[in-house]
Amino acid sequence: MEAAPIPARMVRRENLPMAAGIASRAAGTVFGIWNSPSVVILTLVKIAQERRVVKPAQVRMARAALNWSLADLSKAAGVHRNTISNFETGKYGGSEDALAAIERALESAGIEFIAENGGGAGVRLQKP
Repeated sequence: MEAAPIPARMVRRENLPMAAGIASRAAGTVFGIWNSPSVVILTLVKIAQERRVVKPAQVRMARAALNWSLADLSKAAGVHRNTISNFETGKYGGSEDALAAIERALESAGIEFIAENGGGAGVRLQKP
């Protein structure tokens, strides 16, 4: 059964019990996370990342291919460098707007995102 999308507004302290229920149902089991907000948040981040077209590893690979620092990508995308860093390390699932801006910036710099096709998601530089 496909889990319903989790609105970003749900990841607020006052909504954690409700979000925990959604996260546990999406995982297919109920586990004792009611008293552990960090587990709830990490579960929600993981669910969000699995739904993304662009994966955190792809952003890291793209920056490496371009020899860009976090600051370089931050400037090109107009997104705070902590947002990028937190997305790359899995601490933050990323807002749709921020991820779209990151993807656009990398694509305009010559990165082509390769979808997962049995060999795993990746990136490559476009031919000049």
